[in-house]
Amino acid sequence: MYRILSASPKQNFNRAVGYFYNGAIRCGWQAETGLGIEDYLLFLWKPTGISGQRGSDTRNLSLSLCHKKYIFFVTSEVFKVAESTITARIQKLISLKKPGMIFTARDFGDVADNTVVRQNLKRLAEKGSIRRIARGIYDKPIYSSFLNEYETADIYQAAQTIARTYNWTISPSGNTALNMLGLSTQVSSTWSFVSDGPYKKYTIESNTIEFKHRANRELTGMSEKTVLVIQALKTLGKDQATDSLLAKIQQQITTDEKKKLLEETRTASQWIIRAVKRICGEKILCTE
Repeated sequence: MYRILSASPKQNFNRAVGYFYNGAIRCGWQAETGLGIEDYLLFLWKPTGISGQRGSDTRNLSLSLCHKKYIFFVTSEVFKVAESTITARIQKLISLKKPGMIFTARDFGDVADNTVVRQNLKRLAEKGSIRRIARGIYDKPIYSSFLNEYETADIYQAAQTIARTYNWTISPSGNTALNMLGLSTQVSSTWSFVSDGPYKKYTIESNTIEFKHRANRELTGMSEKTVLVIQALKTLGKDQATDSLLAKIQQQITTDEKKKLLEETRTASQWIIRAVKRICGEKILCTE
């Protein structure tokens, strides 16, 4: 798309292109010519300052664009306008989010490039407008007037946000799966998930999110509820999957989810298939 003739220092040049593309000049130029960014023929970058020497202020840049009869200049003043516009757009999008929502820089990919968004989120966190809960992960915290402090971040939502950022398919596993189905009341600071991504650990406040790699066949092609039930049954084990616990699972599954559960577990272990048939069959009387 671009033919860069001079790109040193590279970081500042990339920022210049990013600001230019994301609102400094582009809209006016498109309106006048009807052409898109891919029609730009040439980018020239040079620092301004003392004649014949590299400028002392690397932000004071001059970026010129040549196209047939149009030449534009992007200077440090345009940088300020573009940067404030990007910040305002990010703040606007955050203001539209519900309190408690968790997000990363990639959720603002249509506003500016990833580096520029990360810098803006970092500044907003330093100002207290948003909260940084882990490296590269932020939330719009919920304030509790009763506790007179901000509530802790939603760990399950944080795991989903991380998975969305890296395009992983995940499902709660271990005690996390049991807790989500009401099969255990044991509180743990470690939240376990199976994932088709790599093994990873994240620390958020006093909690740990652990992603364990599993083969795609254990996660893909199945509904979220089916994978959750399978992971819970595997955690319980064949001998611990009693009617009492199966009854609790049964109470949390809708008719449509039961149909999918029966369909999607046809290739599972025999004992899991039997347990699923019990869950999806007639009402199980809970003896506890």
